Amino acid sequence: MPQRSKCYATFSGDLAPTLEVLDAEVEIVGVDGRRRIPLERLYDAQGDGIRRHRLAPGELLAAVHLPKDARERAATYLKLRVRPSFDFPELGVAAAGRFDGDRVLGLRLGLGGIETFPRRFDELTDPVVGSRLSDERIREIAEGVVRQSRPVHNTFLAPEYRKRMIGLFVRRALAKVRDSARVA
Repeated sequence: MPQRSKCYATFSGDLAPTLEVLDAEVEIVGVDGRRRIPLERLYDAQGDGIRRHRLAPGELLAAVHLPKDARERAATYLKLRVRPSFDFPELGVAAAGRFDGDRVLGLRLGLGGIETFPRRFDELTDPVVGSRLSDERIREIAEGVVRQSRPVHNTFLAPEYRKRMIGLFVRRALAKVRDSARVA
């Protein structure tokens, strides 16, 4: 018998946050036909660790579609885990960006391993478009992500520690994306 009416299992996949920051879309097939939606809309923030998808009964995920410019984006994925042989992320941070010199043309940031769904932070990255991704802007975005994140308490590492690591990993991921775009 469950202890609660809601499951608080941490989302433990690596692929979804990475595909989300690349603006992937998923194709869903069901008795009513096919539909295509942005990947981040597949997950339900109001759901839980068991009912986290917005799939109707009988629907299946049939395909993942990446935009044509996905290869042109600088991207990275950083993962906090207890040990290399243990694949589940205690925290996963994905970042992707398009740049024209120092100017940001598009920036996406997503987290996994923290809440019951993979989460993107467009409200924090969209304001950077058109400007330079400075160390100060990276710090501001990281602080915003930390404030908005609510680590679930059901993994090896304490939520307080994982929350502190969010800021560090977000800063590292955004700096890596920015710096790799400069080299390209």
